[in-house]
Amino acid sequence: MTGYKLRVATGLIVIVTLGAAGLSGALAMGDPLAATEPPIAAEPAEDDVRYAISFRADFGFQSDEPFVRSTFDDPDGFPGSDWGLPLSPSEAADLDERGRLRTLVQPAIDHASAQRDSAGMWSDQQQGGKAFFRFTSDLVAHEAELAQLMPPEAAWEVVPAGYSMAQLRSSRRRSPTTSRSWWRQAYLSRRSWPARATTRSWWV
Repeated sequence: MTGYKLRVATGLIVIVTLGAAGLSGALAMGDPLAATEPPIAAEPAEDDVRYAISFRADFGFQSDEPFVRSTFDDPDGFPGSDWGLPLSPSEAADLDERGRLRTLVQPAIDHASAQRDSAGMWSDQQQGGKAFFRFTSDLVAHEAELAQLMPPEAAWEVVPAGYSMAQLRSSRRRSPTTSRSWWRQAYLSRRSWPARATTRSWWV
């Protein structure tokens, strides 16, 4: 081997040796620049995903499965909540606001329920908790009365009904053998009744 080749070979051996020693030292000392494997995020339980999809759909939040799964991997954007699923700060604040308004609406609910032609009330959560008051008559008069009781920031509407709660209770007492399906049809068949009201609402 010529002198040049010997010096090059020797240099390479020294470089490789020092490189190996440096890598070993870095690993031993926990050098932050040393290569590490990225942490593997735990997959959410399928029951948790299904619950989150259902909850988010019921309350009018984005609920497609790919998006919902992504919320479990983003604790900064969707931290845990008292509702048992990842929610963004704005979504959690929205739910808190709905609860606050529901308390403020109670005087209007009490007033409406006391009317002889009241047919009940529901809050549609897919519309942000909008309140619907149902009456069989005098809709304009009832709307004017409720306007004095409802908080100005609340969304609400008065809608017609075919039977009042009092009428349904009275009819059932007179005909206790009437089938459940008939009662359901009598109560639910309203042109103003949303199809999702029985599953995505707060009932009163």
